[in-house]
Amino acid sequence: MEIERKYLVKYEDFIKFKQDKQFKVISIHDCYLSEGFRIRRTINKDDGVNYIITHKSIGTLCREEDECVIPEKFHKGFISLFEDKYLDKTRFVYELNNKKYEFNVFNNVKQQEKPLVILEVELKDKDEDTLVNSLDVDLFEITKYTSFYGYNLFKRVKWFIVFMVMEKEKQKLVLV
Repeated sequence: MEIERKYLVKYEDFIKFKQDKQFKVISIHDCYLSEGFRIRRTINKDDGVNYIITHKSIGTLCREEDECVIPEKFHKGFISLFEDKYLDKTRFVYELNNKKYEFNVFNNVKQQEKPLVILEVELKDKDEDTLVNSLDVDLFEITKYTSFYGYNLFKRVKWFIVFMVMEKEKQKLVLV
């Protein structure tokens, strides 16, 4: 069972927050086969490259989660179905007070022309204190807003990319 709270963070606030802190940095590419089924590639200096398929139950605060490492060739096969469209994020993992705070900076999802930043905090139970007040960052809890969940963000990226391709095709037609 994964119990996780999510918070919206202003990009500028995150940039200030990370200036004098130590983070584990993970590059992540997510592709969603459907709601709850994700294919992921992670890259970080400690673990190298990993390919993972994940199933999460539908919900908000509490969700069942199963993960399995998969071979690179399976990952490439799945990704090719989506013409290499994926949710591109950089995760900055910060540890404080025996908690991990995962700041996800979405490189291809924008909020007011800047990368979207979502903080995730995993908990042992739903009543546990997240201690986010100790982070000295302005936060807005978005746990109950599923529009900020990976699958829905991925749909936005997919359609944004389709729109950009359509715009490029229109320009080609005009130039002919």
